Amino acid sequence: MAIVISEYIIRQTKLTEEEFRLKLALMLFEKNILTFGQARRFSGLNVLDFQALLVKNEVALHYDWDDYQDDRKTLDSLSAKPS
Repeated sequence: MAIVISEYIIRQTKLTEEEFRLKLALMLFEKNILTFGQARRFSGLNVLDFQALLVKNEVALHYDWDDYQDDRKTLDSLSAKPS
């Protein structure tokens, strides 16, 4: 599904199309509507550039207890020695 935002609306924001897309990606990520990966892809940036954009705009990464537990399981499975 494509969503078309008129040039008139974008002009009213006084942003370029790229700036508008980046601000929208940041807002949707910050509101926890999009995941990091979804927002990054929407922004058109690579991982490091999107992380830098988050830092520049003082947007924190979403990382909760469940994420931590998932990461621990992944690390444990990677460090397990084969039998």
